[in-house]
Amino acid sequence: MIKHLQDCGTEAIIWLRELANSSDTSIAHHAEALLSDLALSNPVSEFFGFICSLKYELETGIFLMSRAAYPSLKINDWVTGLNRIAQRCRELITEPMSAREKCRILNRVIFFEYEFTIDYGTSANPKTLFCPLLLRSKKATPFTLAILYSLIAERCNLRIEPVDIPNYFLVGCYTDDTPFFINPSTSGTFISAEEVTEMIRSQKKTPDLGNLTPLPIREILRTLCQHISKTFSQTGDTTKATLFTQFAEEFDATHKRNVD
Repeated sequence: MIKHLQDCGTEAIIWLRELANSSDTSIAHHAEALLSDLALSNPVSEFFGFICSLKYELETGIFLMSRAAYPSLKINDWVTGLNRIAQRCRELITEPMSAREKCRILNRVIFFEYEFTIDYGTSANPKTLFCPLLLRSKKATPFTLAILYSLIAERCNLRIEPVDIPNYFLVGCYTDDTPFFINPSTSGTFISAEEVTEMIRSQKKTPDLGNLTPLPIREILRTLCQHISKTFSQTGDTTKATLFTQFAEEFDATHKRNVD
């Protein structure tokens, strides 16, 4: 079984992760056990393969990217950690609740019970850019905290997506009649679309509708690779800086090949 899953590569991880989120606890536990046993032999090649596959799924992409830098990471720890936080959120959510009310629950759990915060340290810290490492350190960047927020929300049947505006990373919810946004950097402050446009104007930029739309998964991962490369460069780790530059370039090259 494990050999077959190894041969399937990225697709096996995506399939098992979906099963690990199953409401059938026996299936979920079996999938988590298989994820734990599944040893991918070459993390760098695996992530390059993921990029070229065009089968972009955020949670899997985040893990494979992280494992390229930290090969000892275990996917079971990643999935179980997210499941634990989401389960606590689901315990507090009662239906019918609006999306905004559910986000208040997520804010309580993520920022106050689990105490995830932004690392405002003066020195570059690459570990704040790898979401699986945040589950232990609780220290993130605005971007990685927005990603983590969206992954936990997904487990609560709540579609929340990262949004990139000049000098800010937010998450947006588009399921209600009126979209609203949340700033993970300020423990989940709610922001209206009008307030987002004012934030953009304050940066001497001209807002447009594109500023209010979620980042595609490809852009999330590519942008994160660029941030990681820059941070590794600042710490003097030129090997990893070059590697993550190559990842970002491969996202662009793969996209160009399939658009042309």
